[in-house]
Amino acid sequence: MPLPAALLGRLRARHLALVVALDTHRSLRRAAAEIALTQPAVTKLLRDLEDALGARLFERHPWGMTPTP
Repeated sequence: MPLPAALLGRLRARHLALVVALDTHRSLRRAAAEIALTQPAVTKLLRDLEDALGARLFERHPWGMTPTP
């Protein structure tokens, strides 16, 4: 299913790097360190991406994060 043009205009390489880092590390703090951003910046970037897609990409837990199906 192709992404709508409006959504493609909002996606950036940082969004993709964040998703890969989160999937690898399962931690906002470690993902932030890998992509050289602060944890608050990564939290906002993830929130922006989830808002653009209209879906949660990761479940948050006290011990980390897991990807949603």
